[in-house]
Amino acid sequence: MSKVWKKNIIALVVDEVHCISEWGEDFRKEFRHLHELRSAIRAPVLALTATSTEAVKQDIKKYLQIDDAIVIYTSPDRPNIFIDFTKAESTDLEGKFYWLLSYLREKKSAAKKIIVYCRSVDKVAEVFILLRRNLGLDAYVDGIKDSSHALVEMFHRHDESKARILRNFKDPDSNLRCLIATVALGMGIQIDDVDIVMHLGSPKSILSYWQEMGRCARDGRPGYSYVLYDNFTLSCKGTQKDVKSIVNVETCFRKTVLSYLGDKTDPSVPEVCNGDCDTERCLCAKCLCCSRCQQQCPSKEKQFDITKFASLTDGPTDQLY
Repeated sequence: MSKVWKKNIIALVVDEVHCISEWGEDFRKEFRHLHELRSAIRAPVLALTATSTEAVKQDIKKYLQIDDAIVIYTSPDRPNIFIDFTKAESTDLEGKFYWLLSYLREKKSAAKKIIVYCRSVDKVAEVFILLRRNLGLDAYVDGIKDSSHALVEMFHRHDESKARILRNFKDPDSNLRCLIATVALGMGIQIDDVDIVMHLGSPKSILSYWQEMGRCARDGRPGYSYVLYDNFTLSCKGTQKDVKSIVNVETCFRKTVLSYLGDKTDPSVPEVCNGDCDTERCLCAKCLCCSRCQQQCPSKEKQFDITKFASLTDGPTDQLY
């Protein structure tokens, strides 16, 4: 490294810095040696992340050796996204996706964009095959079996077609409506018009959950985060304890998740309406927050689950908020 080159470096910037904590143990271990650059370039450090728990913050300070860092914080809340944690009633995979099969079969390319996150490449392939098999020719617009007419695709790091698939999914006018994906569909990918993010099984951690649900409704539209968890994925070795705690809370899911992310803000407690809504969906603060808060509202017949939300999100969605 030449003296001229070092002299002109004005800062060491680490984006998505939470990865130092998430990946450093057994994946991309070099992340935990970034501090060695500081002794070579002697420039200020700027570390950026949108999601971080208190433990991750401490790891960042430790591994970048910035104990005296000034922390600038804003709340990571995404109030436009409804949060739904639901326990799967059975192990039947087809039953878990009945709502999606019906929705895609009816709406085809008029359906809104949906991401389904799975814990493994094998599960991605299994879900993809199930959807394609059950939809038959309905898996393609006008029954034309080519990639440009496909409603459903899968996305993982081993797929040689992932660049084409991602390009199609980013296109607002694409026929591709549903992407079955691993965490490979993650950082650095900006798709503004996703309406629903589903997790099949529990997420691995609260941090990864908030990152992945954050792919939803980035343009500010109403979004739906749907976690269909089960005992098997909750008990997996790779599932952190914070996730196991979240699914069992009796209070607000949103507030509980945000507290794990170190959110120091004191959100107002959503008020319950009096049950006389004159809209198709109850729009009280409880019903716009999460599935746990929604249970406290008396307007039971106007509450939404994933099926009703999917149907309502065809076309303009500003009627929800």
